[in-house]
Amino acid sequence: MVLAIARSPVPVIAAIDGPAAGAGMNLALACDVRIASASEGFEASFVQSFALIGLSPDWGGTYHLPILAGPGKAADLIFSAEKISARRALELGLVDFLAEDGSALPHALRRALLYSERSAVALAAAKKNLNAERLPRLEQALARESEAQLELFQSGELSRRLTPKR
Repeated sequence: MVLAIARSPVPVIAAIDGPAAGAGMNLALACDVRIASASEGFEASFVQSFALIGLSPDWGGTYHLPILAGPGKAADLIFSAEKISARRALELGLVDFLAEDGSALPHALRRALLYSERSAVALAAAKKNLNAERLPRLEQALARESEAQLELFQSGELSRRLTPKR
């Protein structure tokens, strides 16, 4: 899915309402533009929850997070597994716009409408060029993430973390 987003000739916009945790957060990070709700009842939150259950980020998290937030902030978000608000995600560069008045979806649809008024061929060329350098690195990161997840699954750490303590 992450590669399909990167390879798509059209812009992919994430509208984030409510929690985006683990792979859900990383799927949002893979999108070209991210709009998160900061409105009560819809407020987005973000957490790299993998360490809580004995796993390592996947779905491109180890690739996109350091690019968007910087290496140190990315490391802290992954190591601490702390939940952050939509406003904090905007400060860190993880989201591009906040929806202050309800769901993020209407804002994302307006942005999509704006993009649709532009030349589809020009947008496809721009997206291809924006991703030309990063696509091979993203593919490598996804392979490393898969390898790490397999090792962690085989280690039994996940089952130890998920088994209730007596």
